[in-house]
Amino acid sequence: LYGADGANGVILITTKGGHKGPVKFNATVQTGVSSAINRIKYMNGEQYQEIKNHYYINSGLPENASEWNGVSTDWYDLLNRTGIFQNYNISGSGGSDMLKLRASIGYRKIQEPQIKNSFSKYNAGIALNFSIGKVKASAKVTPSFTVKNSPNTLYSFAVPPIIPAYDSEGNYTRFDTYGNPLAGANQNRVRIETQSLLNSFNFSYDFSDDLNFSTLYGMDFSNKDQDTYYSGLNETGIDNKGNIGHRILRDRDTRRWNWNATLQYQKQFNKKHFFDALTGVETRGNTIEFGYARGKNFPAAGKILPIEDAEVQDYEKDKTENTGRSLFSQLNYDYLKKY
Repeated sequence: LYGADGANGVILITTKGGHKGPVKFNATVQTGVSSAINRIKYMNGEQYQEIKNHYYINSGLPENASEWNGVSTDWYDLLNRTGIFQNYNISGSGGSDMLKLRASIGYRKIQEPQIKNSFSKYNAGIALNFSIGKVKASAKVTPSFTVKNSPNTLYSFAVPPIIPAYDSEGNYTRFDTYGNPLAGANQNRVRIETQSLLNSFNFSYDFSDDLNFSTLYGMDFSNKDQDTYYSGLNETGIDNKGNIGHRILRDRDTRRWNWNATLQYQKQFNKKHFFDALTGVETRGNTIEFGYARGKNFPAAGKILPIEDAEVQDYEKDKTENTGRSLFSQLNYDYLKKY
């Protein structure tokens, strides 16, 4: 960003482009594991009951003390695992003095250390560079698609180990005051899908060794959809009004564009005097559309249904737009590279 947005400095990022020569391909495969280290050591069921009885006795409530029920649930072990990371990428690059091309495609998959949580990403990139005489041009297109699932939000929640994960009938144990975290991880849904497209087009012309003109047009498109569902089969999906099953849909579409043009002049005199000047113009725009839908109390507590099937419904839509224009210039003089 230049103009008013770049008053404190400008960061320029140059991504990979094609190289001169025959087309060469490169493939990369990475894999790894992830697990917790130096983790908290939780008490087992017998230790927890002993400490709890000491608490009751020291608080003057010895009648609340009880025998250990024989249950020793390792909740952390049930909600966590060894994560696996995988990354695959293949690219090709080549060209001549006039035209260079680079293309790549990649896939990343992460099975997170928390059960049921995962992340995957598909991405590609195409970079085209053209150069002949005083003219240079480039075009870059980078699409990507990501999916993140994260229903397991209580993976480090300290649940008493004397509570079993399942009841005598094999169902998830129901908690009086908070939800069974294992049930929430397996019965709820938190899914975010993001589609993005980043494009840029650049053109420059050298009028002389001292005078250069360049222009850049960039676009950044992003669509983000989030689906959150709290199942009525566990306590997270039941509110204080008795509504069973909650589903929330959010979508956020962002459109950004930016165009700038600059004219730059550099001159050196007698190896002592260095002079440069820059002037330019920039325009930019940003549009964000936000959508929200919520439903409560579904007829089937454990089945993910459309918002329209819920007894209580709520909808909202919003849109914001803003644009900007800037004129900017800079003048520098340097004597002996010191002053």
